[in-house]
Amino acid sequence: MTAKEKILEDLRRSRAAIARDANALVEEVNLVSKFKKSVRNQPLAWLGGAAALGWILAGPKTRVVTKTLKGKSLEPAKKSRLSGAAGLWSILLALFKIAYPLARPALSAYAARRVGEFAEKFSR
Repeated sequence: MTAKEKILEDLRRSRAAIARDANALVEEVNLVSKFKKSVRNQPLAWLGGAAALGWILAGPKTRVVTKTLKGKSLEPAKKSRLSGAAGLWSILLALFKIAYPLARPALSAYAARRVGEFAEKFSR
């Protein structure tokens, strides 16, 4: 194999590697296909999330209706504080479930850096 053929072969391999990397990058950035794949793989989770979001956006369901019975007013039952706290915790949990996958690479990099610093400190 001559030097020219070697260079041409290296060039061909480099072009193939660049094309492969470019295709991988396009797949990684294609959010629409990732979204469709996620919905296809976990339809119940997406359906439940959509129902929960619709319920939250529809507004609070705490309208107080005072009913009268033979001229007497019935006091509405008092709402427990647990339902408000439970609702807040469920919203916070949903936000965490959305934010964690987005922040995971940064958290992993931070943890790796801190572990590396810790290892350097104790290896001396």
